[in-house]
Amino acid sequence: MEIFVCIKQVPDTTSSILLNEAKTDIIRDGLSYIINPYDEYAIEEALKIKDAAKDTIVTLVSVTAKDVSVTLRTGLAMGADRAIQILDQGIANADSLLIAKILAAIIGRSKFDLVLTGKQAVDDDCAAVGPMVAQILNIPVATFAVKFELSADRAYATVHREVEAALEIVKLKLPSLVTAQKGLNTPRLPTLSGIMQAKKKQIEVLTLSDIGISLLELSGAGKKMERAGLCLPQERTQGVILQGELSDIAKEIVRLLKEKDKVL
Repeated sequence: MEIFVCIKQVPDTTSSILLNEAKTDIIRDGLSYIINPYDEYAIEEALKIKDAAKDTIVTLVSVTAKDVSVTLRTGLAMGADRAIQILDQGIANADSLLIAKILAAIIGRSKFDLVLTGKQAVDDDCAAVGPMVAQILNIPVATFAVKFELSADRAYATVHREVEAALEIVKLKLPSLVTAQKGLNTPRLPTLSGIMQAKKKQIEVLTLSDIGISLLELSGAGKKMERAGLCLPQERTQGVILQGELSDIAKEIVRLLKEKDKVL
């Protein structure tokens, strides 16, 4: 069984985020980077399948304009077999659709059985690449998975997915794509032996020309989305504690909503 896991390198979630002067991007100097946390659930699910079926090959794939080999090594240390990095300066500032087209191009070269991704990346929160890859590859997709089961013949997968106020259970014919949600599993930590083995594992580095495509060919009429700007969340103001009779408190709440918050 061949499984591809799409991963993205993102700033460490404990990092202090600052914007550049033009408010078009974050200041990346000095930031530490990690595997996108939702992608770790995808890696773990692939490794669980590999634990149960030793003939399984787990390949990590990442599309980036900057080298992410250190992050890929973390995934290899967890137990993945190999990694592919599509590294090309032309990919800088690519939108979700362009990334999905590149991922689909590299995955589509192989006879794969399953593609796993995180439900979204924590840096842009688009949650779009996974379904787009499935659409381009013309395979079934289930998003926000919290439980995943393969049939005995490995021809189908049953996926429990979170939807608003409910749990939906779907059956997919393989090959298919599933995006991982928190709760699907508990990602394992790399062991010392895994870290040592990861140093010997292959990371294949390719450019767009290596896979026979050009950025112009991918983009068609151009990018479908442009980032207009970024802003930090507004700082929360200190709360107000009201005391007294309920009728007086109610009047004060109405006054504050009218005069201070301007919502009435």
